[in-house]
Amino acid sequence: LQWKSAMKDDQGVKVSYLEPEIHAKYMRSRLANAPQYDMLVGTK
Repeated sequence: LQWKSAMKDDQGVKVSYLEPEIHAKYMRSRLANAPQYDMLVGTK
């Protein structure tokens, strides 16, 4: 799907894009009632 690749290059998406693995990790923490909102702090 070309549009998915194009979205990753969009400036508005680039600043907030999460890899699927990172998003899944956050969702697992949320489902466990312990959301990790700061897991990306200091990673960039």
